[in-house]
Amino acid sequence: MRIDFLKFVAISLMVFGFIACNDDDSFSENKTPIGYNELPLNSRELIENNFSGAEAVNVFKFLMPDTDGSIFEVRLNNGFELEFSEDGHLTDADGNGQLIPNGLVFEPILNYVQTNYPDNFIVEIDFEQTAYEIELNNDLGLRFDLVGNFIGFDD
Repeated sequence: MRIDFLKFVAISLMVFGFIACNDDDSFSENKTPIGYNELPLNSRELIENNFSGAEAVNVFKFLMPDTDGSIFEVRLNNGFELEFSEDGHLTDADGNGQLIPNGLVFEPILNYVQTNYPDNFIVEIDFEQTAYEIELNNDLGLRFDLVGNFIGFDD
């Protein structure tokens, strides 16, 4: 009886181990490396116009779009990470603590931040379907509606 129980436990642990490993790999299987020139033209133009001298070190295409429509991910050699929709529009920009270029920020949002937080700057912006979410260099998260009106703080 005891041996049967130990066999059951051993088999269960192996099954759970296989399942756990499979779940860990699912994210990496959701994207594949592509060449920079495979990005939509407007994505490449946005990068070249706002990140002068920066080069793409990794470019990926998601097999399934993210919840915000992201299908391309670009990592630049200056530490910026950008995501784009299938039609090449920016969906996420993460400066990893660096100032997001003003050209990537909707003007009403930029004006709000410069007026209300003059000692801070935007380090991350997320273009959601119903709102813009930004993060400042002091870790403060702000939400704006699609026309750029402040609607609250982001958790």
